[in-house]
Amino acid sequence: MEEITYKLKALEKIENKSQPELTKLDFSELLSLAQDSNSEIRSRVAQILASIPCQHSENILLLLINDKEELVRVNACDSLSFSTSIDTLKLLLKKVKHETWLVRMYAILSIGDITCSINSSPQTYKVSWLLEKMLKVEESESVRLSYYVSLVKLGKRKYYRNILKKLDAKDYRVRCIAVHSLLELVEKEQYSLTKYKLEKRLAIESSFAVKDNIQHALFELDKIQ
Repeated sequence: MEEITYKLKALEKIENKSQPELTKLDFSELLSLAQDSNSEIRSRVAQILASIPCQHSENILLLLINDKEELVRVNACDSLSFSTSIDTLKLLLKKVKHETWLVRMYAILSIGDITCSINSSPQTYKVSWLLEKMLKVEESESVRLSYYVSLVKLGKRKYYRNILKKLDAKDYRVRCIAVHSLLELVEKEQYSLTKYKLEKRLAIESSFAVKDNIQHALFELDKIQ
Protein backbone atom coordinates (compact mmCIF):
# COMPACT_ATOMS: atom_id res chain seq x y z
CA MET A 1 0.00 0.00 0.00
CA GLU A 2 2.83 2.39 0.82
CA GLU A 3 4.43 1.63 -2.54
CA ILE A 4 1.21 2.47 -4.40
CA THR A 5 0.86 5.72 -2.44
CA TYR A 6 4.44 6.63 -3.29
CA LYS A 7 3.85 5.99 -7.01
CA LEU A 8 0.61 7.99 -7.02
CA LYS A 9 2.44 10.90 -5.38
CA ALA A 10 5.18 10.65 -8.01
CA LEU A 11 2.50 10.85 -10.72
CA GLU A 12 0.85 13.80 -9.01
CA LYS A 13 4.20 15.61 -8.97
CA ILE A 14 4.58 15.05 -12.71
CA GLU A 15 0.96 16.09 -13.33
CA ASN A 16 1.51 19.40 -11.53
CA LYS A 17 4.37 20.37 -13.83
CA SER A 18 3.73 22.46 -16.93
CA GLN A 19 4.61 20.71 -20.18
CA PRO A 20 7.81 22.72 -20.80
CA GLU A 21 9.05 21.67 -17.35
CA LEU A 22 8.81 17.97 -18.10
CA THR A 23 12.14 16.18 -18.60
CA LYS A 24 13.25 12.96 -20.27
CA LEU A 25 13.41 11.49 -16.78
CA ASP A 26 9.73 12.34 -16.23
CA PHE A 27 8.72 10.57 -19.42
CA SER A 28 10.93 7.59 -18.52
CA GLU A 29 9.11 7.39 -15.20
CA LEU A 30 5.73 7.63 -16.93
CA LEU A 31 6.72 4.82 -19.29
CA SER A 32 7.86 2.69 -16.38
CA LEU A 33 4.66 3.31 -14.41
CA ALA A 34 2.59 2.58 -17.52
CA GLN A 35 3.93 -0.97 -17.20
CA ASP A 36 3.36 -1.21 -13.44
CA SER A 37 1.72 -4.36 -12.06
CA ASN A 38 -1.03 -2.28 -10.42
CA SER A 39 -3.83 -1.30 -12.81
CA GLU A 40 -4.69 1.81 -10.75
CA ILE A 41 -1.22 3.18 -11.47
CA ARG A 42 -1.46 2.38 -15.17
CA SER A 43 -4.89 3.99 -15.34
CA ARG A 44 -3.62 7.19 -13.69
CA VAL A 45 -0.77 7.35 -16.19
CA ALA A 46 -3.30 7.18 -19.02
CA GLN A 47 -5.38 9.97 -17.44
CA ILE A 48 -2.41 12.25 -16.81
CA LEU A 49 -1.10 11.93 -20.37
CA ALA A 50 -4.29 13.57 -21.67
CA SER A 51 -2.95 16.90 -20.43
CA ILE A 52 0.51 16.35 -21.95
CA PRO A 53 -0.18 16.30 -25.71
CA CYS A 54 3.06 15.25 -27.39
CA GLN A 55 4.60 12.30 -29.22
CA HIS A 56 6.11 10.82 -26.03
CA SER A 57 2.66 10.75 -24.42
CA GLU A 58 1.06 9.30 -27.53
CA ASN A 59 3.60 6.47 -27.68
CA ILE A 60 2.84 5.49 -24.09
CA LEU A 61 -0.91 5.68 -24.66
CA LEU A 62 -0.61 3.42 -27.70
CA LEU A 63 0.84 0.79 -25.38
CA LEU A 64 -1.96 1.27 -22.87
CA ILE A 65 -4.82 0.85 -25.36
CA ASN A 66 -3.94 -2.85 -25.34
CA ASP A 67 -3.79 -3.17 -21.56
CA LYS A 68 -5.44 -6.25 -20.01
CA GLU A 69 -7.65 -4.06 -17.80
CA GLU A 70 -10.70 -2.42 -19.36
CA LEU A 71 -10.51 0.85 -17.39
CA VAL A 72 -6.90 1.40 -18.45
CA ARG A 73 -7.87 0.92 -22.09
CA VAL A 74 -10.82 3.29 -21.63
CA ASN A 75 -8.62 6.05 -20.22
CA ALA A 76 -5.96 5.49 -22.88
CA CYS A 77 -8.48 5.72 -25.72
CA ASP A 78 -10.01 8.82 -24.15
CA SER A 79 -6.65 10.54 -23.69
CA LEU A 80 -5.63 9.90 -27.30
CA SER A 81 -8.18 12.51 -28.40
CA PHE A 82 -5.31 15.03 -28.67
CA SER A 83 -3.61 13.03 -31.44
CA THR A 84 -3.29 14.26 -35.02
CA SER A 85 -1.89 10.98 -36.33
CA ILE A 86 -3.55 9.01 -39.13
CA ASP A 87 -1.79 5.88 -37.83
CA THR A 88 -3.36 6.34 -34.39
CA LEU A 89 -6.71 6.98 -36.03
CA LYS A 90 -6.43 3.69 -37.95
CA LEU A 91 -5.49 1.78 -34.79
CA LEU A 92 -8.55 3.10 -32.95
CA LEU A 93 -10.83 2.26 -35.88
CA LYS A 94 -9.55 -1.33 -35.81
CA LYS A 95 -9.93 -1.46 -32.04
CA VAL A 96 -13.63 -0.59 -32.18
CA LYS A 97 -14.33 -3.90 -33.95
CA HIS A 98 -13.33 -6.17 -31.06
CA GLU A 99 -13.66 -4.23 -27.82
CA THR A 100 -16.04 -3.94 -24.86
CA TRP A 101 -18.85 -1.41 -25.20
CA LEU A 102 -17.15 1.03 -22.81
CA VAL A 103 -13.82 1.01 -24.67
CA ARG A 104 -15.65 1.30 -28.00
CA MET A 105 -17.49 4.36 -26.74
CA TYR A 106 -14.33 6.29 -25.83
CA ALA A 107 -12.42 5.09 -28.88
CA ILE A 108 -15.17 6.41 -31.16
CA LEU A 109 -15.24 9.77 -29.39
CA SER A 110 -11.48 10.10 -29.86
CA ILE A 111 -11.78 9.03 -33.49
CA GLY A 112 -14.05 12.02 -34.05
CA ASP A 113 -11.67 14.42 -32.30
CA ILE A 114 -8.58 13.12 -34.10
CA THR A 115 -10.28 13.30 -37.51
CA CYS A 116 -11.30 16.90 -36.82
CA SER A 117 -7.71 17.76 -35.84
CA ILE A 118 -6.28 16.16 -38.99
CA ASN A 119 -8.68 18.44 -40.91
CA SER A 120 -8.50 16.65 -44.25
CA SER A 121 -11.66 16.51 -46.36
CA PRO A 122 -10.87 13.08 -47.89
CA GLN A 123 -10.04 11.69 -44.43
CA THR A 124 -13.18 13.19 -42.90
CA TYR A 125 -15.32 11.67 -45.65
CA LYS A 126 -13.70 8.26 -45.23
CA VAL A 127 -14.02 8.20 -41.44
CA SER A 128 -17.63 9.45 -41.57
CA TRP A 129 -18.48 6.68 -44.03
CA LEU A 130 -16.84 4.05 -41.81
CA LEU A 131 -18.56 5.32 -38.67
CA GLU A 132 -21.98 5.29 -40.33
CA LYS A 133 -21.32 1.75 -41.56
CA MET A 134 -20.33 0.56 -38.06
CA LEU A 135 -23.26 2.41 -36.49
CA LYS A 136 -25.69 0.23 -38.45
CA VAL A 137 -24.59 -2.89 -36.55
CA GLU A 138 -23.99 -1.30 -33.13
CA GLU A 139 -26.41 -2.55 -30.46
CA SER A 140 -25.20 -0.65 -27.38
CA GLU A 141 -27.21 2.51 -26.68
CA SER A 142 -24.19 4.22 -25.08
CA VAL A 143 -21.93 3.42 -28.01
CA ARG A 144 -24.52 4.56 -30.52
CA LEU A 145 -24.53 7.92 -28.74
CA SER A 146 -20.76 8.20 -29.19
CA TYR A 147 -21.21 7.58 -32.92
CA TYR A 148 -23.78 10.39 -33.11
CA VAL A 149 -21.43 12.79 -31.30
CA SER A 150 -18.46 12.03 -33.54
CA LEU A 151 -20.54 12.16 -36.71
CA VAL A 152 -21.94 15.59 -35.76
CA LYS A 153 -18.38 16.81 -35.16
CA LEU A 154 -17.50 15.57 -38.65
CA GLY A 155 -20.27 17.63 -40.22
CA LYS A 156 -23.17 15.15 -40.19
CA ARG A 157 -25.53 17.52 -38.39
CA LYS A 158 -28.57 15.28 -38.95
CA TYR A 159 -27.39 13.16 -36.02
CA TYR A 160 -27.84 16.06 -33.60
CA ARG A 161 -31.51 15.12 -33.26
CA ASN A 162 -30.46 11.58 -32.36
CA ILE A 163 -28.49 13.03 -29.43
CA LEU A 164 -31.56 15.02 -28.36
CA LYS A 165 -33.55 11.78 -28.27
CA LYS A 166 -30.99 10.27 -25.88
CA LEU A 167 -32.17 12.74 -23.21
CA ASP A 168 -34.91 10.17 -22.61
CA ALA A 169 -32.61 7.12 -22.51
CA LYS A 170 -33.28 4.60 -19.73
CA ASP A 171 -29.69 4.69 -18.48
CA TYR A 172 -28.97 7.90 -16.55
CA ARG A 173 -25.32 7.75 -17.66
CA VAL A 174 -26.41 7.94 -21.29
CA ARG A 175 -28.60 10.94 -20.42
CA CYS A 176 -25.61 12.63 -18.74
CA ILE A 177 -23.41 12.12 -21.79
CA ALA A 178 -26.20 13.39 -24.06
CA VAL A 179 -26.55 16.62 -22.05
CA HIS A 180 -22.78 17.25 -22.09
CA SER A 181 -22.61 16.51 -25.83
CA LEU A 182 -25.50 18.83 -26.69
CA LEU A 183 -23.82 21.74 -24.94
CA GLU A 184 -20.59 21.03 -26.82
CA LEU A 185 -22.23 20.64 -30.24
CA VAL A 186 -25.19 23.05 -30.25
CA GLU A 187 -25.32 25.69 -32.98
CA LYS A 188 -27.31 28.94 -32.93
CA GLU A 189 -30.20 27.65 -35.01
CA GLN A 190 -30.68 24.80 -32.54
CA TYR A 191 -30.61 26.84 -29.30
CA SER A 192 -34.39 27.08 -28.93
CA LEU A 193 -35.06 23.40 -29.64
CA THR A 194 -32.19 22.28 -27.41
CA LYS A 195 -33.31 24.50 -24.54
CA TYR A 196 -36.90 23.26 -24.87
CA LYS A 197 -35.80 19.60 -24.81
CA LEU A 198 -33.52 20.16 -21.81
CA GLU A 199 -36.24 21.97 -19.84
CA LYS A 200 -38.74 19.25 -20.71
CA ARG A 201 -36.34 16.58 -19.46
CA LEU A 202 -35.50 18.55 -16.31
CA ALA A 203 -39.18 18.64 -15.34
CA ILE A 204 -39.35 14.84 -15.09
CA GLU A 205 -35.73 13.93 -14.32
CA SER A 206 -35.16 11.78 -11.21
CA SER A 207 -31.36 11.50 -11.30
CA PHE A 208 -29.51 14.18 -9.32
CA ALA A 209 -26.47 13.85 -11.61
CA VAL A 210 -28.53 14.41 -14.74
CA LYS A 211 -30.46 17.30 -13.16
CA ASP A 212 -27.18 18.98 -12.24
CA ASN A 213 -25.86 18.55 -15.79
CA ILE A 214 -29.06 19.92 -17.33
CA GLN A 215 -29.10 22.95 -15.04
CA HIS A 216 -25.49 23.69 -15.93
CA ALA A 217 -26.22 23.27 -19.65
CA LEU A 218 -29.21 25.61 -19.49
CA PHE A 219 -27.13 28.21 -17.64
CA GLU A 220 -24.39 28.00 -20.30
CA LEU A 221 -26.93 28.16 -23.13
CA ASP A 222 -28.41 31.36 -21.71
CA LYS A 223 -24.90 32.87 -21.58
CA ILE A 224 -24.13 32.20 -25.24
CA GLN A 225 -27.52 33.00 -26.75
